[in-house]
Amino acid sequence: MTLPALHSSPRLTAMAAWLRAHPWIPGQVRLIHALGSLSPGVGARLGPFTFVLDARDRFQAAMAVERYESRTAGLLARILRPGDTYLDVGAQLGYTAAQAARWIGPQGRMVLFEPDPQAYDRLVRHISSADPSVAPRIESVPMACSDRVGQQTFSLCSILGQSSLELALNPAMSTRQIQVPLTTLDRQVESKKIGRIRLMKMDVEGHELWALRGARDTLGRQGVDYLIVEKALYVLSVLDLEPHHLHGLLTGWGYVGAHEDGQSVTRDSLMRHEFENLLYARSADLLVDVFPRLDPTKLNQGYASGELEDYFQQAAAPDLEAIQARRIVRRAAQGNLEAAVCDAAQLLDLHPSLTHLRGHYAFWLNLLDRKEEALGQYRRIAAEQPDNAEVRQLIKELEIGDVR
Repeated sequence: MTLPALHSSPRLTAMAAWLRAHPWIPGQVRLIHALGSLSPGVGARLGPFTFVLDARDRFQAAMAVERYESRTAGLLARILRPGDTYLDVGAQLGYTAAQAARWIGPQGRMVLFEPDPQAYDRLVRHISSADPSVAPRIESVPMACSDRVGQQTFSLCSILGQSSLELALNPAMSTRQIQVPLTTLDRQVESKKIGRIRLMKMDVEGHELWALRGARDTLGRQGVDYLIVEKALYVLSVLDLEPHHLHGLLTGWGYVGAHEDGQSVTRDSLMRHEFENLLYARSADLLVDVFPRLDPTKLNQGYASGELEDYFQQAAAPDLEAIQARRIVRRAAQGNLEAAVCDAAQLLDLHPSLTHLRGHYAFWLNLLDRKEEALGQYRRIAAEQPDNAEVRQLIKELEIGDVR
């Protein structure tokens, strides 16, 4: 599946190039975005690549004038060196990879992962535009990184770059669902014989915990110097998780974290911003190399004794989805039945094998007098557990309308 071909407008391309050369001029993104309604295609030379971007998309308009995630671009400049290895998990159109390519040069290596076929098609076009003599060695992988190998349903979003394995995140903007192949970072590191990774950037629209768990061997032996990981409070809350799970997982492997402004990550600071990229390093010394004013004594302040270890154990557990399910059951027991039903439906869409949760879900639907839906859920359980006499009896009672 590919998007319609996008052709760059010479005038809009020239305007974007002029604005990039005059970064102090305000309102650049708004201007390119507004002009995109007349002629959307804007060409941009970013690093060694030539991009064709859709200026009708505000994020792509920001890329055209290099105003997209400027703090992250600044981190790349401070961290990367010629010859480094860079991994991009959720490479989208290749914008951050283009910034990285400037610093690692033709001696460097890049491995880019992008499961969205819409974005992947553009990504390949962009990286194929580079002169091999000045670009790093690049491998693109049309797979999603998770904690297992196989396939999973992927929800395509109307906004390019916001498609996700987590189907519950943007249901209103989902255009359709497809199956995409899953891999793990540990498997890729081994099969591609990737040595020390200087920097890994990860932005996978809510699936970060699972992708990190799929790199447990690589991160556990600290085979990555630096990680840039997106944190989104709303996304985590929809998945019934907290940013402390993300932080606890990485600190459990010996990493230390900071915000992009150089402030160390603490319990309170993790809750201050809805969306942000966090920087983790395998040692405090490496973090101070990037942020010389950072005070290492303030790392992880605000956590009670053993609290981060608890978050690590929960996030690293193979039954992370079961932990989410137990929290939903507790929510129903506390009287939040409507919220529990909504959350259970979303989690079961992602993980249909949670039969115990499905039983609760069916019971809650019946309590809410949604008997046809409850019957459908009980029948699904019965198909998986044909010897379950209790479920067969519940189905019989619902079919004759005896359940009160």
